[in-house]
Amino acid sequence: MLILDLDNTIYNTSTINRTVFSPVIEVLKKYYGNKYNETKVTEVISDFWTKPIDVVLKTHCPPKSVENTIFKCLENIRSDDLKINPYPDYAYLKGILQPKVLVTSGYESFQNAKIIALGIEKDFVDVIIDDPRASNRLFKSGIFEKIIDTYNKMPEEFWIIGDNPDSEILAGSKLGMKTIQRKTRECEVSMQADYVIESFVELERIIDKE
Repeated sequence: MLILDLDNTIYNTSTINRTVFSPVIEVLKKYYGNKYNETKVTEVISDFWTKPIDVVLKTHCPPKSVENTIFKCLENIRSDDLKINPYPDYAYLKGILQPKVLVTSGYESFQNAKIIALGIEKDFVDVIIDDPRASNRLFKSGIFEKIIDTYNKMPEEFWIIGDNPDSEILAGSKLGMKTIQRKTRECEVSMQADYVIESFVELERIIDKE
């Protein structure tokens, strides 16, 4: 069974239509511009383009009122606004007949909008969103443990495929699952990953080998 990450694994986040984030950028500019200097504004916005929004908020610690405004901006984004497509090699992933589960971290409505925009929702037997606002958040490690129990399989029967060495790759490795890191410019190569790939074209050879 394959467990897939979404952002920068199935599609490139930098291809999202950036105008949809204009309201969020304005919120960040207003708050950090009033409280700090232009250098700080540039730093926060740069982080926003390259890191998950919950990581940005945790790093820069804006007040709850600013966080809530950002949440509302993201909730207003619709799938039609995003104009994104899976990586061209996604067709090779679809060709692998093993059941697939999608596990993605982010705000639920925004992640769902991405999934619908990509047209991939029917490719997975289950879609699980790790929402950082959830009061009982399991994080990816807890979600993976739950999947192991749900499908009543041994950890080594699962393949974790993602880009982030500190998230899904680390969590899967600690649980004894097989891990494949998709290499991107944004993330360092993981020392925990069993395999590192640049394309889904490589998956069939790796999985068949095992």
